[in-house]
Amino acid sequence: MALEEAPNAVALLDAKGGVLWANRAFYTLSDGVCRPDTDFHLTDLLVPIAEPGQPLWAALAKPGGCAFDVETHAHNMSASRLLKLTLGPLVEAIRPAYLRDMSDQRQREEALKRAEGLLEHTAVHDPLTGLPNRRGLLRQLGDLMRRAEDEHRRIGVCLIDIDQFRMLNESRGHEAGDELLIEFSERLRRLSDPDQVLARIGGDLFAVVSPEMTDVGVLDVRARRMRSALAREVALASGRWSPNARMGLAIAEPGETDPATLLMHAEVALADAKGTPDGDVGLFSQAAGQRFADRSRLAEELCRGIDEGQFAAHFQPQIRLEDGRLAGFEALVRWHHPERGILEPCYFLEAAEQLGLESTIDALMIDLALDALLEMRDAGHDVPRISINFSARSMRDPERVDLLAFAVEKRGLQPSDVVVEVLESTMIVDATDPAASNIDRLARSGFRVELDDFGTGYAALSNVARLNIHALKIDRSLVQLMLGHQVSAVVVSAIIALAKQIGISVIAEGIEDVAEVRELSRLGCDLGQGYWFSRPLPLNLALTYLARHQRSSESGRPHRLAG
Repeated sequence: MALEEAPNAVALLDAKGGVLWANRAFYTLSDGVCRPDTDFHLTDLLVPIAEPGQPLWAALAKPGGCAFDVETHAHNMSASRLLKLTLGPLVEAIRPAYLRDMSDQRQREEALKRAEGLLEHTAVHDPLTGLPNRRGLLRQLGDLMRRAEDEHRRIGVCLIDIDQFRMLNESRGHEAGDELLIEFSERLRRLSDPDQVLARIGGDLFAVVSPEMTDVGVLDVRARRMRSALAREVALASGRWSPNARMGLAIAEPGETDPATLLMHAEVALADAKGTPDGDVGLFSQAAGQRFADRSRLAEELCRGIDEGQFAAHFQPQIRLEDGRLAGFEALVRWHHPERGILEPCYFLEAAEQLGLESTIDALMIDLALDALLEMRDAGHDVPRISINFSARSMRDPERVDLLAFAVEKRGLQPSDVVVEVLESTMIVDATDPAASNIDRLARSGFRVELDDFGTGYAALSNVARLNIHALKIDRSLVQLMLGHQVSAVVVSAIIALAKQIGISVIAEGIEDVAEVRELSRLGCDLGQGYWFSRPLPLNLALTYLARHQRSSESGRPHRLAG
């Protein structure tokens, strides 16, 4: 009989719930409470939980059938289980009952919710200090400024930068730097009032928001008092250190509700303090604001730099953690500024976005990256793929996919040779967003699409699973803290495990030592990228790297895999 061997529990019941016949799975599910040689009633095994107060026999009496959640409750069963009970319609006083064990599914759902909760928390908090990060601060600051407008109050912001922090990192290591940051955050907590908002918004940059300020003079007095307390000597594991803080202050008048502008004013004031030899506390003013005119000069330089070919691609290798073989390169934009030298995107990308130039830079990088891939292969090197970055604007450009496909085809390359990296902050839930459509088009055209900086932005795992994403790229901030910070370690582990469950790959960026390589490899991470393997290199040095890596591979010693 087919029902006898069915995987789910099946039974035939009379109109009052008495069991007339049951299959083998039913008796197994009862843990011995129900036996073939004894009479028993379904209520001996189950109690309804979806409809509290309704006797089970009342549900059994419904002629049209029903389905609801129940749980096992017999006193001698080994464990309680969450079950789905489905009753068929009553036919000649006999009705079928189907029981399906839902306990494992419920546990998986709860684990997914916990992991998403961790990711959401990490998106707006600094994992090292537990304080809100820049994104979290802007969110809270916006709420405060809107309330202050209604109540005609002023909002004050104090930015605090630790002087000589880079020197501490370089002379005593990043562990000492982390110790100082943690101690600094604890001191700020002790010094702040309950209504103030604290945040760590950069490497050594902290913010204190005061929701009620009478004038900038009061804010100045508070800041200087706080600065004196923060300057006390700190006992680090590597020895004692005397920190020095520089501060930038700005106040939003009633009616000013843009948190980004207020924060920018405080950053200008901080730059004033740093630009003065004896400056400790800078105050934003119209004179200081005039320095924003420099942005127009930067805009002109950006446009001229693009026209004159000052932008170039540098290439950072991506390594398979399993065996140390080269998986490909990521192409990273660099500005060879005629006066300031080689600039990374953090120095110009925000200005490029405001000027609408990021798509132009993206298009330039496509050509540079694909030409470099051809040159690497023509030199005899096996480079499986090249990764390029798409800005949010490019990701929503309806013509961008066609332009990329044409650039690949005219060079005789294949879509599988190219990976498109999309920032997590580009992703939104709405499937009608052009970014979602372009991601699907890229994937259907044969390109791989990877979600960059994952773990610090907006994308929910359910959204990632819905879209045609081939890999997640764990943000460097999580990778670099995972060995010494429990929350970061849990988030990294959860990202890798859940990515595997939905069938996509994982890349870790920002790897700086062999301990991180080993831990990521143990967790099942597929690829690694970071200074441990190589800094981003101009094309000529990337070719040298390839030759060295090839010799290492041929000798059986994977290049920079195990140290």
